[in-house]
Amino acid sequence: MTDCATLAPAGHQGWPESLASNPTATSITVHRMADQIDDYPQRHAADTGAEVARIAVSVVPFGGSVSRLFDLVFTPSIEKRRSRWFDELADLVAQLSADQVTPSQLSDDDEWISAVDKASRVALGTHLDEKIAMLKALLRRYALAVDRDEFAVSRFIRLVDELEPIHFGLLRLSREPMAWASRDTLDRAIQQRVENLDDVLRVFGIETDQPTAVAAVRDLEDKWLVKMPTEPNGDWFSHNLLAGEPWILATGREFLEWVEAFE
Repeated sequence: MTDCATLAPAGHQGWPESLASNPTATSITVHRMADQIDDYPQRHAADTGAEVARIAVSVVPFGGSVSRLFDLVFTPSIEKRRSRWFDELADLVAQLSADQVTPSQLSDDDEWISAVDKASRVALGTHLDEKIAMLKALLRRYALAVDRDEFAVSRFIRLVDELEPIHFGLLRLSREPMAWASRDTLDRAIQQRVENLDDVLRVFGIETDQPTAVAAVRDLEDKWLVKMPTEPNGDWFSHNLLAGEPWILATGREFLEWVEAFE
């Protein structure tokens, strides 16, 4: 399990030492500290320029300046990601408390803590708010689940990591093709007789080019999330979208159900 010392934002005021010494505190203790965390200190342009200048004039053998440059460029972003994710975990614990799942119950739930650990690795590696929201929804559902499937949840966490927004859009489209279109967009699609995949997807609100869309659909099929009867092309998409027939598989449908937010 990831050591909480590697997750706790360095330099923050108010983070207890227990976060570094008690791994199960990753998602529990944090919510008590949420209102004590100072705003993340912003580096001003003048500070950055001065530091870069110091690095430029102090280049030494064996990578000494490289380490300082890494601290300058990457550390602030990494620390902000940690802070953001801990804030999300704090809110998640509050939501679960409202769901009648207490912090003490969560701290004793080894399966859930393991899922938090896996999700945290993904959360710290992304800048996409959509993925953060998906991980948060998944962890909430897992905490509330009666019949748990640890393998499935671990796989869903990996899918959040491996897939990109274009995949998520196409997967939702494959579940409910007609839900993506108003009567107006359907009329325009029919009138235009669009056969180019770019145009077809654009009608349904997905901005991408044909090679990217085809590659994304094949990714989804390789992961057993969708099943297409033929090779993806403009004509195939036109026919299936306008017919409104879902082309999502059961695993894809279950994945979306787990990662979509709910009240």
